[in-house]
Amino acid sequence: MATLTGVSKQFASDVELGKDTVRLGLVLKVLAEMGLRVSVDIPEQSAPELALLQAKLIGRPHKKTRATQKTSAAGQG
Repeated sequence: MATLTGVSKQFASDVELGKDTVRLGLVLKVLAEMGLRVSVDIPEQSAPELALLQAKLIGRPHKKTRATQKTSAAGQG
């Protein structure tokens, strides 16, 4: 699995053995490489609270990631 999905053998082993703490982004990458999709089912009674949270997040400034900061710094040169 590691070779086919582009992750380390240790990570693939951790996922296969059900390790509690793995990087979600890499798990999603592995699933995508395997042709699998993950979806989230939001219960109807949670919709109003979810809408409030989304509205709050839309108004917040985005945090800069390391990659964004490196790209910005490179362009300032």
